[in-house]
Amino acid sequence: LIPVTVIKTRYESGLFSYTGLLNALSQIHRKEGLRGLTSGIFPTLLRDAPFSGIYLMFYTKLKTASQKLFGHHHHDHQHHLAKETDRIKPHKSSSHNDASQAQPNDFRQPADGHA
Repeated sequence: LIPVTVIKTRYESGLFSYTGLLNALSQIHRKEGLRGLTSGIFPTLLRDAPFSGIYLMFYTKLKTASQKLFGHHHHDHQHHLAKETDRIKPHKSSSHNDASQAQPNDFRQPADGHA
């Protein structure tokens, strides 16, 4: 993103006589080379890296805390959904061989009454 940011910032500043974004890219590359297109990368990394590290740390801590608080993990949730889906089964007397041909009355709730 640094080359895009350099080009955009210089073009929008009005301090340079670029006729467009491609012209800005061409002139910067011709006059300053790759260094000109990546100028500002170190200050940007110094600014963004600590924030990213802190963000990741808080995200990880909050995710772990929420899993402990709610007592389940993402995997557990998927397992629960699979079990609930398995509870709805075609009625045994159904004459249909596949679910795409099943009718609404072919499905019943389990005997325990839970949906």
